[in-house]
Amino acid sequence: MRLLMRITAFLLLAVAIPLALVAGGCADGIARGKAEKEILNVLPEIIGPADSYQVKVDGSASAMLKGELRGVRITGSNVRPEGLPRLARLEASARDVKVDTRTYRILSAQQATWKGWLDEEELSEMLRDRVPYLQEVSVRVTADYLEASGRAAYGRVGADGSVRAVPAVRNGREIWLLPRRVSALGVGAPVPDWAGQRVASILNPVYVIPTEGLPLTVEKIATEPGLLRLEGSLDVTKLAAPRR
Repeated sequence: MRLLMRITAFLLLAVAIPLALVAGGCADGIARGKAEKEILNVLPEIIGPADSYQVKVDGSASAMLKGELRGVRITGSNVRPEGLPRLARLEASARDVKVDTRTYRILSAQQATWKGWLDEEELSEMLRDRVPYLQEVSVRVTADYLEASGRAAYGRVGADGSVRAVPAVRNGREIWLLPRRVSALGVGAPVPDWAGQRVASILNPVYVIPTEGLPLTVEKIATEPGLLRLEGSLDVTKLAAPRR
């Protein structure tokens, strides 16, 4: 199961469990505590192993009985979903959720968002997979740009170099790197338009986020010291209700 589908499953589960607990007679604090514990127990199976997870459920018992939740939120550290990039950090949340208490179908939600962070080690691995003739690839991320360095090998011919680029999102699901400066053999220069387009065509898309069949968008991508951050939103009203 793909990561974003698993995030979707989490959001639905995070709504269903508190409602079930409140319907069973649990008071505010008890319901929230039990809900958070139940969700925490199943997260490794739903999303994947992680160094740690945290869950927060907000809402009163009286509101939950009417199918209203103030918010649900998950954070994960070093999340390792099978067959997908490792996330140094993951966040997913939904706020002001209204649910049909009979079917658990989500009727409305003011906001549902997700964020994922990729570290330099994982980005280096992604580039190695994307461009096989690049050897000894390493990625450095600053607050302003991403720099990939390595050795390009063509048969017996090789040259050391680096590309400084800024990240971008294409089509709401593709991660691109737009070259701004190229260095080869110790000489660096800004990238002319034609050269930038050529390098971009070789590198990109660096990764295609698997969002097929999901009402999900990737809206922002940015660099932080040591990390690449992705942000997006999710229309939870278009999700199927969970099995009970």
